[in-house]
Amino acid sequence: MEWLEKVKKICESFLSFEVNIRNPKFFGEDILYLSVESDDIIKLHEILVETISPSKE
Repeated sequence: MEWLEKVKKICESFLSFEVNIRNPKFFGEDILYLSVESDDIIKLHEILVETISPSKE
């Protein structure tokens, strides 16, 4: 699983960051979740998607 090793390297090199937890919300009727806000978590997500996303072919 080459992609998994790439994810591990990215996460290991990414600096710690803070998140702001927002009010609880429901997804449907049975699932409660907490949303979070963080510019850093968005950046981490973008890097991960760019690294492991398959080609468009």
